[in-house]
Amino acid sequence: QELTAAQLFLRNFFCLCDLPCIMAEVDLPAEFPYAKWATVAFFALFLIGYFLLLIYHGWNGTLGYLLWRFGIAPEAFACINVPSALALMGHKKTRTPVLVMAGKKLRDADILRLGRGIRDCPQAKVQSVDLSMNPALTTTGVKALVDELFREPRTAVEELDVSCTHVHLPSCGVAEAPLTQLGIQGCGIGPDHLGEVLRILNPSISELKASWNDFGAIRTPVVWGSIRVLALEGCNLRDAALKPLLKEAVKVCELNLSKNEIGDAGAVWIVESLGRAALEEVDLRFNQCGKRATEAFLKCERRVVPHFHGNAGIEKPDLIDFHRQFREKFPLPPQSECDHDEEDSSEEAHGHSHEGKPCHGHARAPEPAHGHSHGGKACHGHSRAPEPAHGHSHGGNACHGHGH
Repeated sequence: QELTAAQLFLRNFFCLCDLPCIMAEVDLPAEFPYAKWATVAFFALFLIGYFLLLIYHGWNGTLGYLLWRFGIAPEAFACINVPSALALMGHKKTRTPVLVMAGKKLRDADILRLGRGIRDCPQAKVQSVDLSMNPALTTTGVKALVDELFREPRTAVEELDVSCTHVHLPSCGVAEAPLTQLGIQGCGIGPDHLGEVLRILNPSISELKASWNDFGAIRTPVVWGSIRVLALEGCNLRDAALKPLLKEAVKVCELNLSKNEIGDAGAVWIVESLGRAALEEVDLRFNQCGKRATEAFLKCERRVVPHFHGNAGIEKPDLIDFHRQFREKFPLPPQSECDHDEEDSSEEAHGHSHEGKPCHGHARAPEPAHGHSHGGKACHGHSRAPEPAHGHSHGGNACHGHGH
């Protein structure tokens, strides 16, 4: 049966209104006066309303949220600014555990609004906030955000990253905040300020990312407290700086020292000093280590997993031979049987529990000869990603800035 213009118009109208039952039951008239004009007017009004909606959300700064609602942009790209992020969190019924606002040119007023929005959206249960690479942030603004997030009743935030910002860490309150993970990479911290920051560090912080700060001239011992996962990548460290810097790091189980100037003497000291403590894994990629360093790890009484890729003093055949000898002396522990109940699944997803104990630094076998471990990046504990801070989706529930 051929449809007239009027019937086609009514069918389109019912479809757009999502009314298939009405469309099926209603008797469509054979003739409809001014059918063509009515169709044109309807779609014209529809387009006008659509563009007015775009203008409204663009004015309010929630254009990214609107594009996500229409299915045009994925969630990882929807949070182009703070208003879009808050609108997204307010609309979703599920959790938003990770909020990445890195490199969004945020100012103090923006992060204060963000803190209030996180508090006003308890259903989001935001656990991690990444504010890195926002150089316009000041100490006053970050202090106000910390006060907002951790005043009673507290929010669910446990991880905070203020890397690559120009804030004064002892004054902005992030060190004293009851966090579990803190990122202060590239914040211009020197040897003198490091001790001051560590003295006020909250004991609840177990993972500290302090890479890309210059600690090469440190000579005074510092105390790392309860830190278990420590990242000191690219900190201009040489053998002489290791003893005062890491002598008291007795609780550290995972240590990232890649992209420094550490030689054989430094690697041997790490094995002899920290190898007897809690250390389980150390990343020494792209340093100045040689064969003496590999021999030291083979002589260690405990299993301390090293990563040596990128060291000019270790040739590829020597590295392959070291891996073989290391696996022979320290075979991988047998994997326990996996129970397929909810409790085990929860432990595996959140804490990677092994024999009932949370593992903060997963002891892995050394990386293969080509040096790629975990996608070419060292694993700094049980964090979600690596540092990143640009829009990776975690289970479809993460609320991010822009993606890679």
